[in-house]
Amino acid sequence: MRVNLNVEMFDNIIECCPLIEVLQVLCIMGFDDFKVTKLNNLKDINQRVEVEAPKLELLTWDSVDLEEEDTVVRPMTCWITLPAPLYQNLKSLILRAVRIVDNFFMDLDLALKFPSLEDLTVSNCIGLQIIKILNRSLKRIQLIDNRQLMEAQFDVPSIVSFKYCSDSYIIPQFLFSATSSGWTSYIFMTMRGGVETSWFVELKGLVASLSQSEISVKLVFKYLVAFDLDEIGNIETIHEPQEVQELSFATDQICYFVVERVTLLNGLFWVCRPKNVNSRWIDNLYQNEAVKYLYEMLMFRRIQDQFCNLQKMMFWQHDLMEVNIEVGDQIIFGKEGKMELQQKDLDWEDFLEVLRKNGEYSRTIYFNLEWRTHDMPRS
Repeated sequence: MRVNLNVEMFDNIIECCPLIEVLQVLCIMGFDDFKVTKLNNLKDINQRVEVEAPKLELLTWDSVDLEEEDTVVRPMTCWITLPAPLYQNLKSLILRAVRIVDNFFMDLDLALKFPSLEDLTVSNCIGLQIIKILNRSLKRIQLIDNRQLMEAQFDVPSIVSFKYCSDSYIIPQFLFSATSSGWTSYIFMTMRGGVETSWFVELKGLVASLSQSEISVKLVFKYLVAFDLDEIGNIETIHEPQEVQELSFATDQICYFVVERVTLLNGLFWVCRPKNVNSRWIDNLYQNEAVKYLYEMLMFRRIQDQFCNLQKMMFWQHDLMEVNIEVGDQIIFGKEGKMELQQKDLDWEDFLEVLRKNGEYSRTIYFNLEWRTHDMPRS
């Protein structure tokens, strides 16, 4: 419901309701002096506002206009003012679809003003290119679709999880100071245009910057990719492939030519060494081809006659020691003593029958990979 509201009316509402705990005001325009004071019980607020609320636990600035039944995101400058020197109870800070400058977080002084902050989400913020975060209590960070972000620096020794999602062509640089052990990071990127070798170089740097964590990566390619090892020779600083817990990727246009399929895996396995590559299989022509692609590439040693002319291109095969495939509760092509189903030289059509067992038409397939470490001799 839309109502006309001025500053005096708003102040009267606040004065009459001193026990308010959650305050949400949408589409408020024209206020020259919008303040929230004397709400000692306020725990959750979102709006362009000056806030004095000692018990504030969740602060959200969400620049969203509601027009009839549609939600329209219109980025506005962040006008949050926090005059109190300390917000001891604040646990969560969310900034969504607002314009914030690069020094916003340093000026806000998260470490001093929010000593109990645990969750920070920065989403769809316009104009943000550099982030510097310093906070000893911060545990969870989410950076989502900040399309101009180029660099982020973190001094967050208590971090538990980090999430980065983007569909931008820009791959930012991350720098984490000393962190706690056992934290996780999740990268989800959608490439809406074609990618080349330079993109894989930047991705490798991004993954390497998260080496203190347990990393999961999900990539969606909208167009075919190009990767050429010969183009990398002149780059001075190249990280070793980083161990990754899980890698998931999808393509809108499946690579039908074997050379293009090898190119994609070459780029990904040059970037990282995943313990697990997974793919969602649905029994139709497109998904059958997508899973067949992974199956044939990763089970190369069993069908190498078909790909013998591509052996030099698949450089990562020298480091791939073991592959087993899990489908539901079955392990296919596993090590001796661990297999529930053992069929040597199982061709693709036979494997499809395994997937379709008991009338199944949708299953998640896990390719578990064991890689040779640098201190292991090659046979």
